Amino acid sequence: GIESRADGAATITASDTAGAEGSYLVTVTGNTPDPFYIDITPMRLHVGDFASRNASGGSLPYIYSSDAPAIVRVLNMAKSDIQAMAAGKAKIFASDGTGTRVYYLVSSVSP
Repeated sequence: GIESRADGAATITASDTAGAEGSYLVTVTGNTPDPFYIDITPMRLHVGDFASRNASGGSLPYIYSSDAPAIVRVLNMAKSDIQAMAAGKAKIFASDGTGTRVYYLVSSVSP
């Protein structure tokens, strides 16, 4: 059998014991995932508010974290839900299964 490993083209050649030979070109597409992405537009929340911003593309699983959980916390590292806990700023990081990591800034203000 033939297994595709990556996008691209390859020539497959087969021969028999009598020396007969045949070749054909195989083109593989669709194995490359979309690039890892999350909207990096800064977000503004009032203390106590909840929000979420989902990552896409790349490779699963996605992991979410905060550099200042006392200001803005991630409710579950496998989900994008956040809550503003106190006034200030926090970076919310999202990473995919390959370790690609991006963040967006959240400003939390008193109501």
